[in-house]
Amino acid sequence: MRGLSSAQAAELTAAGKVNVQDISTSRPLSEIVKANVFTLFNAILAVCLVVVIALGSWPDAVFGIVLVTNAATGIFTEWKAKRTLDKVAILNTAPLQVLRDGQAVSLRPDQIVLGDWLTLRRGDQIPADGTVKEADSLTCDESILTGEARPQKKKPGDRVLSGATVTAGTALIQVDAVGKESYAGRLGADVRKFRLAKSEIADGIKRIIVLIGRAIPFLVIILAWSQLHVAGGWANAIGGGAWKGVVLAVVAGIVGMIPQGLVLLTSVNFATASLSLVKKGVLVQQMPAVEVLARVDTLCLDKTGTLTSGKIELGDIVYLSADPRPIHIWDSPKDPGKAFADQSLQDARALAALVQDRVNETAAAIAEGLQVDPLEGELDPFDSQRKWSSFSSQGSTWYLGAPELISQKPHTLQLVQQAAQTGARVLLLAKAPIGAGLRTKEAVDCALIACTEQLRPDAAQTLTYFRQQGVRPLIVSGDNPVTVSAVATKAGLAGGQFLDARALPNEVGELAQKLQDVAVLGRVLPEQKKQIVQALQSQGHTVAMTGDGVNDSLALKEADLGIAMGSGAPATKAAAKIVLLNGEFSALPPVVAEGRRVLANMERVSSLFLTKTVYATLIAALVSMFAIPYPFLPRHLTLISVFFIGLPAFILAFSPTNQRYRKGFLRRTLSLALPAGIVAAGSVFFAYWWISEQLQLQREVAATAATMTLALISATVLALASKPLFTWRGILLLAMVAGVATVLWNGELRELFSLVVPPSAAWQVIAVAGLIGIVLVLVFNLMRKATFARAS
Repeated sequence: MRGLSSAQAAELTAAGKVNVQDISTSRPLSEIVKANVFTLFNAILAVCLVVVIALGSWPDAVFGIVLVTNAATGIFTEWKAKRTLDKVAILNTAPLQVLRDGQAVSLRPDQIVLGDWLTLRRGDQIPADGTVKEADSLTCDESILTGEARPQKKKPGDRVLSGATVTAGTALIQVDAVGKESYAGRLGADVRKFRLAKSEIADGIKRIIVLIGRAIPFLVIILAWSQLHVAGGWANAIGGGAWKGVVLAVVAGIVGMIPQGLVLLTSVNFATASLSLVKKGVLVQQMPAVEVLARVDTLCLDKTGTLTSGKIELGDIVYLSADPRPIHIWDSPKDPGKAFADQSLQDARALAALVQDRVNETAAAIAEGLQVDPLEGELDPFDSQRKWSSFSSQGSTWYLGAPELISQKPHTLQLVQQAAQTGARVLLLAKAPIGAGLRTKEAVDCALIACTEQLRPDAAQTLTYFRQQGVRPLIVSGDNPVTVSAVATKAGLAGGQFLDARALPNEVGELAQKLQDVAVLGRVLPEQKKQIVQALQSQGHTVAMTGDGVNDSLALKEADLGIAMGSGAPATKAAAKIVLLNGEFSALPPVVAEGRRVLANMERVSSLFLTKTVYATLIAALVSMFAIPYPFLPRHLTLISVFFIGLPAFILAFSPTNQRYRKGFLRRTLSLALPAGIVAAGSVFFAYWWISEQLQLQREVAATAATMTLALISATVLALASKPLFTWRGILLLAMVAGVATVLWNGELRELFSLVVPPSAAWQVIAVAGLIGIVLVLVFNLMRKATFARAS
């Protein structure tokens, strides 16, 4: 069997018959551009920009620079993150064995071409459709594609589908459909298809934006009507040229109401966090997943690969047909395989036959430790549903698997229980005449095989971290619950019950009740892992699930956050939203820290953007009600936005923080933005109205007073969002205040922003309006803090 030649493969690749696959780390470049450019608000601002430029009022078009910069920054940052993450994802893609020129070579799935011959093993996710040519106990899980939960056995001539996973055995297949022509490609059901993780930040901001988008048309209409009225009506506005002022006032109102940069900052924050984590060995396959782990309150861990390294060694074999001794895991090296072969060579050769396919790490460890030739016979491979495998030869059937599922003999189970308390993984080898079946009088317990797992050195420290952060660890394993509990205790997970999952109810409500005080679950079936996740979610928990085996993939997809080990099966990594590239459990705390940084900082800066939206909307409504000129030009609001919103928000969004996650992001953000926006609108309206109507000063003076009053209150809101101020954040605040002061006192900058130096009477009004506004904002903030303190 030679497979394709290199020349044939090159021709097929050139013809496009190659298994090109989408990388699921992020949305494609077209979507990134669309998300950052083609939005409703950008379209509105672009129209406003064109109008202002057409009127020749170039200084009022400064917001256009902010608009373009925002979009360009968002596109570049997320695209750079996408490229980096995609490169890491490609390098992290598990290669497959392909026959080329008569030799087995390792190729990535996207290097496979039509007609290639692939060798598949347990844990491989089938990369393309094909026909089985040779099979040795091949079983495939097609639940991702067909919904059929039971693994399907395959024989030569059967079809296998891309996206399915090999759960047992080996096979040689020939590829007959690749890429978009494959079954998974046609149905769009491949597990690798990009789906955005649920983000509380993004959802909250989206709700606000939808509300603002609906309100803008009505406010623009009434604002235009009022400014036309101020100009003396439509005829006077057109005839006297005052219509330009009306248009600029409407543009200023629109620019003020739109929270420029809020959505952008969220995307940039996620992208930056993802780039930071990949340097720490964590591949974020969906950027909002960074936030999700910060919200997780229950972390489900599979023992193997998380608490333990996954490296397994043969510890002891106790021959039960003689006078059985207790299982012992020696500190010094022994040769239990040779001792067992000396006692019963036939049983040892049968055991070698049961593990010769090395379908998992335990089987590989036993096979390596036996060093005897296997018997010839018929193998029924290991099935994770029944928890055992069987081998028939010379009139007998040997069974290897979980002792409590194979034997009912009290002494055997007593030995197993004793060994399990040491943390050893114990399997039973039993024998019965062909056709007699398990748990019959003819069945004989032959030997107990104990394997040991290495505890990860970082497991205890990481578990302690999660408990301190208010996250409940729950160990979910297919092993003996006593064994798992012993390993968990060694890792520092003391307290809590351990249960045998076979006794758990199927109904979600009952299952959720059973799980309340449990720390360890053993003998968990693959479909139970998914049920456990659903039961926890039904109680309002945000659940993360870690795993590295094929049987973890469905639970990882169901969890709020699936976390796969880098050494795990391809199907498991495809189902996960986060992959620990180095397989290190200790990589999770940095993910939590990044998520909390994103959440806490976005809450800080969102209040700045939304305060502006509130006061701009209310000012537009007030001037419309009282039929007075709109107090600002677009450049005035641009000045406030740059120094008290955009620039500090960008800096604050990437600052470090240790604040824990708290539910109610949107409620807390609005609890500051709404009262602060109302106070700002009232203070600005009072200052402008008093100076223009009562003091009868020039409109430029009134506009400057309104801008300075707004600057004072905006600085107060920035101070509240920046706390604590006795750090670099205080310096940032002072720098922003100094920036606005420089614009006011520098003649050229003052002229550029259409400001004047106010007379003393105007300064008095600014001081009164500003001071009242500052006091009210601080009072409302104290009331807000007291309300949240009582609620917590």
